[in-house]
Amino acid sequence: VNTNRATPHENHIYAAYTDIAVPVPYPVKFSRSTNGGLNFSAPVSISGTIGARNQIGVNLAVSPDSGLYATWAGGDAVERTFFHLGFNSSSNGGISWDPPKELSTIDKIALIGGLNKGGETITFANYPVMSVDRSSGARRGWIYIVYAETTSTRPDIFLIRSTDAGSSWSSAQKVNQDTSGKDQWQPWVTVDQVTGDLYVVYYDSRNFPNNDSAQVYISSSTDGGLTFQDILVSDVPFLPKPIRVSPGGDLPFYMGSYIGISARQGIVWPCWMDNRTGLLQVYTSKVVYDSITVPPKISVWP
Repeated sequence: VNTNRATPHENHIYAAYTDIAVPVPYPVKFSRSTNGGLNFSAPVSISGTIGARNQIGVNLAVSPDSGLYATWAGGDAVERTFFHLGFNSSSNGGISWDPPKELSTIDKIALIGGLNKGGETITFANYPVMSVDRSSGARRGWIYIVYAETTSTRPDIFLIRSTDAGSSWSSAQKVNQDTSGKDQWQPWVTVDQVTGDLYVVYYDSRNFPNNDSAQVYISSSTDGGLTFQDILVSDVPFLPKPIRVSPGGDLPFYMGSYIGISARQGIVWPCWMDNRTGLLQVYTSKVVYDSITVPPKISVWP
């Protein structure tokens, strides 16, 4: 939703998704509502041909001046071993879009990833996630995208930024600060819209010599992602387990694709899933930088 007041696009609702009802490559399509969701515009493709098979995991964000941004992952056929990082923008609330651009092609990454934890393979999707600084600080309008990359050693979390509304982008910056060579995966990012500080949450196996169990960490930055500091926010380690086998059989041992985080005035709420009780449930912690003031608690889970 565009929450910028006194603008032509105030309260407009934006939606984007992958259309798998058409031949590959499955495109990212966009639709908008100007009347509170009563009606939506005819869907239009905004992803071009970035990714030979799948264009999935689309994430939308709105800038302080109502610029509309989209990022997504493009996967190559069959092996899905290349991660095409797609981006597009609209300056008129989604009425029209610029030509899509590929920000990078990252080798050695599985768009649909697999890790071995405790002798069992877990599968997850590494979707790119985006957040825009809407504060009144010096970095107002900066765009951040985070993603997980499988390097020559282990999966790490990386960030790129744009300071000019997506026209140009920085080189990739490693987010997690450990040097353990263990797994970090499935990130999410948010910008504190009061302070402009940046927070990235992710699963992490750095404290386990066998690289099997996991905890949840936040990496924070007060300088626009140039430097980060890590903090542990989960109280109990857990051994990742799959939720189910997908009906189509293409995602065996599936654990999930999403994690979450929000922040305001230095109070940060990460949200994640673990199976400490034997069942996968949703947990959160209240983090007041830099101290955890409330232990993780079970959130509503059907």
